[in-house]
Amino acid sequence: GNTPSSSTLATAPPGGPRHAVFRTATAPRSIAAETSAAHETPAAPVAPDATEPSAATAEAPPRARAASRERAPRTERRPERATPSGPRLVVFSPRPQNVQISVDGGPLRPFGPAFRSIRVEPGTHRFRFVGAADCCEELVTTVTIPAGDAPYRLSRRLRFRPARLYVITEPPGAAIGVGDVRARSREVFSVPMTRLESVVRVQARAPGREPVTRAVRLRAGHLTEVRMELPASSAD
Repeated sequence: GNTPSSSTLATAPPGGPRHAVFRTATAPRSIAAETSAAHETPAAPVAPDATEPSAATAEAPPRARAASRERAPRTERRPERATPSGPRLVVFSPRPQNVQISVDGGPLRPFGPAFRSIRVEPGTHRFRFVGAADCCEELVTTVTIPAGDAPYRLSRRLRFRPARLYVITEPPGAAIGVGDVRARSREVFSVPMTRLESVVRVQARAPGREPVTRAVRLRAGHLTEVRMELPASSAD
């Protein structure tokens, strides 16, 4: 039950002088002390003070600061573009090109090398397109021309007028066919057109006669007259 002494007397070897030697030994801990230490709660780590700069956030050397400034994006202010003012060039692009054009009620001028464009003030303008030789339906359009420095392209397509065809046959009264159009000889009838000129096949039929087919060139808006003679059928 008693704790051993911390000092022990050692005896010198035989034949030699005797000296008293003291050795210090660590006393063993009691069982109660070890049990108490085992149940002690370890101390929580102390967080570093947020106000104190850490090694990672310490002031960077001058070279690092300069590199950081170079990497920082620079905001450049673009110069404001001046608002265009004054007349703007309007460039015409009609289809077909054999037309006459009037601007804001002015006189009709033929489109061509001498008249392909015109300068007008920004705003609303009225343009009139008239097909030459009555080839197309007249077109009137109102356009708002915005301000700008670049030319303004004005494209318009006119609808072609139908061609007219008059067929005279011998014998009279033959049935006439042009594509899906059906008529009788000595009748003026219309043929739709998708271009200024076109070649069509005109066929004539009559009882007791051989059918006859001819190629005829038609022009939009124009009247074309054709004569066709149907020979007697060889079966008669």
